[in-house]
Amino acid sequence: GTAALLDGCGGEPAPPPAVPAQAAGGSTIEVDAYVAHRDRSVNLPTLSWLQPRRSVPIGSLPKDVALGTLRGLAKPYRLSEAALGSAQLRTIHDSGNGPLIAQFDQKVDGMEVFRSSMKIGMDRGATPVVASGYLAPQVRTITTRFALDETAAVAAAFHAMQNGKVVVNDVHRTRAIDDAAPGQYASLAVAGSAASGVTMVGPARSKRLWYPLSAGLLPAYYVELTAGRSDSTDSRMVAFVVSAVDGAILFTK
Repeated sequence: GTAALLDGCGGEPAPPPAVPAQAAGGSTIEVDAYVAHRDRSVNLPTLSWLQPRRSVPIGSLPKDVALGTLRGLAKPYRLSEAALGSAQLRTIHDSGNGPLIAQFDQKVDGMEVFRSSMKIGMDRGATPVVASGYLAPQVRTITTRFALDETAAVAAAFHAMQNGKVVVNDVHRTRAIDDAAPGQYASLAVAGSAASGVTMVGPARSKRLWYPLSAGLLPAYYVELTAGRSDSTDSRMVAFVVSAVDGAILFTK
């Protein structure tokens, strides 16, 4: 069904530039949202069936309908004006004979908001049917200062990966990034070892982003580590989000 496609559809190989949610004339499509599932940790819907209060005019562009529907969902999804302004239409997936899937994400000051993604499914006539995921309702920043750099974030992630039983001798960049493009990854070499005999396999990756909290957005690093034992060909990759304020681990997967 449409809900399954919302989960399964990915971005286009070369997506067009994102469209801010306040673009395309700023019209709002009033919809009733019937919540089927809610994330209790943030008290936000993760799946809602949609019923427009008025028929979508024939020939409406899916892009305009998706943007208008997102604005129409501001109340049930607690989206502030600033949150709507930070939402960007990343892509519209069209397989040619199924539902149209519009995907939104959020960026503030050029950096993504972690795990902030929402999809709106429409039928072939561009009538909105279902919404999946959610965006951060508030996008005010707690602080904009990255007190720690990415080398400290990678070291903190490696410590967390080994429950603190690790010695980190050195972390340094192997590939520079453009500070004007904060969404790009930095590649970092890690020299260290754990009591378990685990060492890093290849470079770590890190990028800056915002981590949403109830108080607002916290500057953080997304870090990917791949580690394994020197006497084995097996390895595992673990992802972390590390606070750029104090090095606290905010997320692990």
